Amino acid sequence: LMTLVEPLGLVLTTHVERETTEELGLALQGQVNVVRSRGFAPFVVYLDPQPALKALQHQITGVEIDVSGAGDHLDKIDGKIRRLKELYRSVHAGLPWRLPKSAVKDLVYYCTSRMNLRCSSSNASTISPRVAFTGRKPNYKKEWGLAFGDYVECYDPKFKSNDAEDDRAEPCIA
Repeated sequence: LMTLVEPLGLVLTTHVERETTEELGLALQGQVNVVRSRGFAPFVVYLDPQPALKALQHQITGVEIDVSGAGDHLDKIDGKIRRLKELYRSVHAGLPWRLPKSAVKDLVYYCTSRMNLRCSSSNASTISPRVAFTGRKPNYKKEWGLAFGDYVECYDPKFKSNDAEDDRAEPCIA
């Protein structure tokens, strides 16, 4: 489930196993709660007219659910969806290994995070959506130092042995 929070330009994504009304409702409620947790007050949510989403009308307290008509497309969210797909394909194509199905949602979250750290031409502000939402500037050394899928050796802080042949690090994929 992908949500665009305006006027911030913030994109939220939530993994949904099945497109049932129950799961989509829980995902949407979770996203509304995240937005509220930072002091923002969402008052309207525009949804596609698919049956599982139509059933969510009047289900979230304090938020109006507006189901768009068939053929109505919100240009801003369509642009963000297109951008997320392009970024996903770009990162996926650059991986030196085959992406397992279990890591697809991680790559989507990675791409969402990268989108939220970049300023957009559609936003007049020079502040990225995530900074506007959280109020915290990103630590570029930590957040941009590694790319998705990079091979890294991570030091194990629980390592106690003095044996020179024991591994002190774990091989990992970022």
